[in-house]
Amino acid sequence: MDKIDLEKITLAYNRAKKRLCLLDLEGTLIPKPSDINSLLKPPTDLLIRLTGDPINDVIVFSERTVPEIKDLFVELPITLVAENGGFYRSSEGEWKSVSDKPLPWRDQVIKALKTLASLYSGSTIKERQFSFVWHYGTQGENILESERKQFQVALRTLAVQHGLVMHEQPNIVELVDPSVGKDKFASYWAGSHWSYDFILAIGDDSTDEELFTLLGHEGATIKVGSHMGSSARFNLQNQDEVIPLLNGLTEPKHVKSESL
Repeated sequence: MDKIDLEKITLAYNRAKKRLCLLDLEGTLIPKPSDINSLLKPPTDLLIRLTGDPINDVIVFSERTVPEIKDLFVELPITLVAENGGFYRSSEGEWKSVSDKPLPWRDQVIKALKTLASLYSGSTIKERQFSFVWHYGTQGENILESERKQFQVALRTLAVQHGLVMHEQPNIVELVDPSVGKDKFASYWAGSHWSYDFILAIGDDSTDEELFTLLGHEGATIKVGSHMGSSARFNLQNQDEVIPLLNGLTEPKHVKSESL
């Protein structure tokens, strides 16, 4: 992975005739909330500048459900994506689902997760249309590593049995229908809109890795936080560095002929 090179990325950004910006919300545009039921205020001024450029298409991915984020960015030409790819709202303002296929795995998976969660007081399960998320929160600090490995194996087995994708974050496990993902949404979007000669993707967790892999070296992919094993080209150490980077991109600069 390369060290972040703002000048190089900015040169490519300024030369582009059509840009696609794929931005994660929680943990990237805003810090990850300590309370799963709260949502911090996004950087509206920055997004106004970013969307004010007519050659920019801006997509913001959220892990939240539609009811939780439906009031975000209603005045901006942003494509807002809920459930990391399950639903989206374009500038026209109507929410749409990316898939209407039946999800026969839901009943069995939620039953298994509830059984597991009952063993850990204080843990919660968040039900979404295309996924289930188990937050074992501060309980994670009290779980022995051997015990953690046991339930991780059990969850991976559950995911394989039902053909699901498993994402892990600190104290969080998510099981997702394979029809949904940031990479799949980006493929759909890019395939049905204008061609782009600059694509920027920034994210902080495992749900972004599929997107980074899809873009490969064709985009400016940036992993926020630990980059161990990441497919991103560049790395930012923490979320505090994201907004300054995006501010730097939106400042007018002299265009030079250098490839990214």
